Amino acid sequence: MPESPIVLDTHVWVWAVMGDKNLKPFARELIEQALRKQQVLVPSICIWETGMLWRQGRIQLTEPMHRWVREALDKSGFLLAPLTDAVAVEAALLPGDFHSDPADCMIIATARLEKAILLSRDSRMVAYGKSGHVRVMAV
Repeated sequence: MPESPIVLDTHVWVWAVMGDKNLKPFARELIEQALRKQQVLVPSICIWETGMLWRQGRIQLTEPMHRWVREALDKSGFLLAPLTDAVAVEAALLPGDFHSDPADCMIIATARLEKAILLSRDSRMVAYGKSGHVRVMAV
């Protein structure tokens, strides 16, 4: 188990909350261990991304969006990582070559600033992690 906090990419957060089988058992166990230490962060931009996925019909939520988000945070033990000025600046100045999706940049910036391990299945984020600019665990 890593001693660092972990940051969840949007899809990992949704899968963890919904008990989705896309989340591999080792990743679920890693999240549960980090939850016991109160070290699981969800960047606030993930709420916006989840809402956009829901509006586009790409995901189904078990409750209305407002209630789902509240319960996904309040009952899970996940900590909300706010979108701060430091995150915005870090996202704008990410080193190396990364694509320009603002939400992904803010998620990566959050992980960098928190000195956390980012859990993601996004191939672009995993590749960026291999470049050494952020710690990413492919889940």
